[in-house]
Amino acid sequence: MADESDVPVASEGSAGKWILLALAVIYVAGSLYFIFDLRGRLDKMSKDQAASSAQIADLGKRMQSAEADDETLATQLGMTKKEMVTRSAELMRNRRPPKLACRSSRSSRSARSVGKWRESGPMSAE
Repeated sequence: MADESDVPVASEGSAGKWILLALAVIYVAGSLYFIFDLRGRLDKMSKDQAASSAQIADLGKRMQSAEADDETLATQLGMTKKEMVTRSAELMRNRRPPKLACRSSRSSRSARSVGKWRESGPMSAE
């Protein structure tokens, strides 16, 4: 009887072990795939971020250059920014009255013509 217990007997649990082993292999393979996929995405995002940082730095330099040009122009003209704003507001105010003057001169012309028509009368026009 001792010989019978030494012989390994195929049990029903061996099929479950194979299924469990197959699931473990699938899990590891899937995990490796997702790790490498995420690594590729991370590399791509870091490259995009580096490019964006370079663009931001370039735009910052361009803005500083434009501000320096404005200040240089104002200095050459002998004006400060406050004076430039005041002067531009003054020019805008001076622009508007001529338009009103044109309208008032038109209305005064039409008023004169109506006055002349009344003086001469409607019959004399015929």
